[in-house]
Amino acid sequence: MDRDWRTGRHMMHKDVDAMRSCRTAAKAVRVLEVRREKQILFAAVITAVMLMLAVWCGMRLTEHAAAADNLTPGRTKCFHSILIHEGDTLWSIAQREMTSEWRDSASYIDEVRLINQLDGDSIMAGAYLVVPFYTGT
Repeated sequence: MDRDWRTGRHMMHKDVDAMRSCRTAAKAVRVLEVRREKQILFAAVITAVMLMLAVWCGMRLTEHAAAADNLTPGRTKCFHSILIHEGDTLWSIAQREMTSEWRDSASYIDEVRLINQLDGDSIMAGAYLVVPFYTGT
């Protein structure tokens, strides 16, 4: 006969077996609960990653769609590199290099920033800048 650890009394074997099966069942339930919590957390992480990827792709597509809005039939978009001179700004370069396909200087400057991976408006004399333009009929 075994002793009950709480009361110190002797217990029958069927009582001991019943207690062991209860503890085993409780452990099994807890294992299943932990496994379910992990599955929920994993699903939440995957969902967040997929959402961020979808937002990033949407932003990239919007940038390309905005650039494609400027297309004129029979005209070809080209790029060339220019040397930045002392006193040049993105605004002055836009006034000099921009063709009629852009709505305004701001949209042209936005595309120049995108092409050259510029974060702001600062450019340095002596550096080169890739700028777009259109050719054709």
